[in-house]
Amino acid sequence: EGKVSEYRRCFINDWEKAKNHYKINNFCFNFMKEQLLTSFASLNDQEQDIVLALAIIYMPVGQTNLQKKLTLSQCTSKSTANLVAKPLREKLLDLKLIETLPEGWICSRQISESLMREAVGRADFFTKITTYLLNETGYIGYNVSHLHLIKLMRIALYQGREDDFLKQFNEFRSHYQSYDISVSKRIFFDDFDENWFNSLGYALRMGVLQDYQMMHVIDLKECTAQYQIMNACFQESRKAGSKVFYGYVDLHLYRGDIEGLEALLTDKDSGFVLERMGAVRFLQNRYAESIDFFEQAIKVKKKLTRKRNVFLNGLPGYFYCLALFGSADNKQLSKLAKMLAIGFKQLNSNAFLFNSFIQLNSGLNVYQAKATAEEQKNYLIPERREPHDK
Repeated sequence: EGKVSEYRRCFINDWEKAKNHYKINNFCFNFMKEQLLTSFASLNDQEQDIVLALAIIYMPVGQTNLQKKLTLSQCTSKSTANLVAKPLREKLLDLKLIETLPEGWICSRQISESLMREAVGRADFFTKITTYLLNETGYIGYNVSHLHLIKLMRIALYQGREDDFLKQFNEFRSHYQSYDISVSKRIFFDDFDENWFNSLGYALRMGVLQDYQMMHVIDLKECTAQYQIMNACFQESRKAGSKVFYGYVDLHLYRGDIEGLEALLTDKDSGFVLERMGAVRFLQNRYAESIDFFEQAIKVKKKLTRKRNVFLNGLPGYFYCLALFGSADNKQLSKLAKMLAIGFKQLNSNAFLFNSFIQLNSGLNVYQAKATAEEQKNYLIPERREPHDK
């Protein structure tokens, strides 16, 4: 019990540190952004056009190539394109409006989205350069291929082609999964513009908010601001049975925020609703009712899949197993052993909660005297490893 209490204390401290770290980072980012935007405003019109073009291009681009893009797109004058040279580069570097990489110039990421929205307001300029970039052909190196996809995503987003953006974003995630959180954060939330965000379509807003939060919930990272925005957006369309509805309910369960959920979960013929009602009852410490809902959900799933052995995935499945374990009834513990055996066949070692199922299985072995606590201690209270075991 002493070890468990210490584990909980560490968890709470880590969560508070994460929230404070987020607030400090957010303050520093906004302070630097305002300084950079002031520097941008001090440039003349020609210099501003060049920096705006870099914000849209997004990828690093060499001086000669940048001149070519500006000239062929006809988004600005030839005299402006000719300014792309060492003196301007040094000036923009001093102002921290650009960075230089081996591949060329790149717009400061801290203001790239603010400048993108500024460029949209210059309709003729924005239309000409984006049209050129979308029709441009040429070799894209592997080391910048992810930036090329982000460039296309951003253009689609700011042109209002939201379906194309979502399609490209899903493609991006399938190829560059390690980048997807940072990309969502950079495009939508680092430089959050409430009016612009609210002008986007409902499905896009909710999809981005839910995807971003789900990845942060798994890593125990602070995303309260996005959670509050999602709750406000959800009130615009509370349509049950949609993907947005499912994501909304699940995120509330992951955060343990179940107030008002029961009023949304009314379709008792739905396997999804039955599983989530089981999770709600579990969080209310009403284990017997929780188990009843979960077992109704299993019947629905068996009927749909025509399989004898089915497993409830994700957090509801884990709560079902915990409810069975908490019952301390031999019949329910036998169900738990069977459910864990099915689960280990269906889950892979990278699945969310996989380690938690291992711990639960070890606890069951100790409870049923199949192993001693000493033998299972590494599974029951494992060493804390960053970031998941926090």
